[in-house]
Amino acid sequence: MRKHLSPFLGMTAILSLALGAASSHAQEPERVKIDTVDGVSLRGQFYAGKRNAPVVILLHSLDGDSRSKDWTNLALALQKCKGNFAVLSFDFRGHGSSTEVDPAIFWKYPPNQSGIKNYRPNRDSIEAKDFKPEYRSMLINDIAAVKAYLDRKNDTGACNTGSTILIGAQEGATLGSIWLNSEWHRYRMVVNMFMGVMQLNAQPEGRDVCAGIWLTPSPKLGNSLVSLHRTGFKAAKAEETPMLFMYGALDPDGKKMANSLEKYLKDTKALKEKLKFTGPYEIPGTKLTGAGLLKSPDTTKNITKWLEEVVVYKGQEWVERDFRKTQYFWKNGGRLMPAKVNNPSEMNMSFDTYMSYIHR
Repeated sequence: MRKHLSPFLGMTAILSLALGAASSHAQEPERVKIDTVDGVSLRGQFYAGKRNAPVVILLHSLDGDSRSKDWTNLALALQKCKGNFAVLSFDFRGHGSSTEVDPAIFWKYPPNQSGIKNYRPNRDSIEAKDFKPEYRSMLINDIAAVKAYLDRKNDTGACNTGSTILIGAQEGATLGSIWLNSEWHRYRMVVNMFMGVMQLNAQPEGRDVCAGIWLTPSPKLGNSLVSLHRTGFKAAKAEETPMLFMYGALDPDGKKMANSLEKYLKDTKALKEKLKFTGPYEIPGTKLTGAGLLKSPDTTKNITKWLEEVVVYKGQEWVERDFRKTQYFWKNGGRLMPAKVNNPSEMNMSFDTYMSYIHR
């Protein structure tokens, strides 16, 4: 951990002692199936925390899946720590167990037809090896489906999506950053109690994310460059969302990127004070990248401690989401576009390429 972040870990240790006894015994994860708006069946695991617990979404790299020992150990550590977080890990489409699609829905979207090799209108499964490089951005729809699922889970008391945390590795981190950027342009429609009319909520949905941890985030998505600096600007800088940029001490590219992101975000004295939780996280003695950084027990321990304090600082109280009855809109400049399919009971957001939220 860089020196300027270590005091917060020390403060968290004191906070943890003050919280008293350890949290309740962890439960076995619940196997979940989440259907995306374009007909993909995502498979994952939900680790229950305390009632109305902050919830962590794990985003694996695109050369792996969610079931590795590193991800599982992190999920269990987050579930069992004093913060007693809820955790959802899942396989992106075409990865691990998330290969089943509903052909009647999936293939009606032109990006799915053009972005995947060996297209056949009756094909009922997909594999990542058939994805063309430009198709990678479509996987952001998977994150949107997971968040919509958790918003519904929120209303049962199983988690608190008003305190959502993202932890992503490599391209998974890049996808998470783009999705988070889009959330700062998504608004729910609410009733103005004084005027009796519907209007956009004053605060965008991006405020639900109270922290991001990026394990050697990739500046490339497929064969395209992504400006992590500009893509994450709204959340990390303008909205002061705490973020850690993790890298191995023997990984010069990871170190260069993490330090560059910190320099970009904290370019004034005022921002250095406001963004006190944001910065690089160096893991000594390793050249590992992505989820491999979690192999160090100290890394997982420090992540949980950091998150416990960040949630106190940035988290929000639980509120009912009522996702299925709520309409949402994307607001880009002066334009409003529906962000949910036109069905009051729909469980998902509208299909999107998310290209307008990627800065290059």
